[in-house]
Amino acid sequence: MSKRMLFGAAALLVLAAGACRKADQQGEMDAPITLKRGQFVSFGKRPLEVTFVRVLEDSRCPIGAVCARAGDAVVQLEGKSSDGGFDTFEARLPGGIAPTDTTVLWDIWSGYRFRLLKLEPYPRTGVLVDSAAYVATFIVRPS
Repeated sequence: MSKRMLFGAAALLVLAAGACRKADQQGEMDAPITLKRGQFVSFGKRPLEVTFVRVLEDSRCPIGAVCARAGDAVVQLEGKSSDGGFDTFEARLPGGIAPTDTTVLWDIWSGYRFRLLKLEPYPRTGVLVDSAAYVATFIVRPS
């Protein structure tokens, strides 16, 4: 093997090792998962990892306000799976409903269904939410 090939192989190993990191959580299907922004969960025997990237929209009616409609929240998740590759997708939390409401549609990505159950902190009138403070709770189910 030439020095150039050895150097290239060593560089690839270093890059691969640096890209690997331990999941913030080990999740289970059909069980609530709570992540802070930037954290990710893996699912043991399933080839799936999900990261909570950011809140795209939060139009929920703030505590202390009177609103014509309940509003909703939308989070961006990043998924990595053997079937879907690596991509971002959205999960929506309609306002004014209970997390146990079975009429809420599931968001689908790469053969899995996602339901956003809760997004904290809940907005309050006159209080600006730091985007780093968001915590999302969701469940994942195979399609």
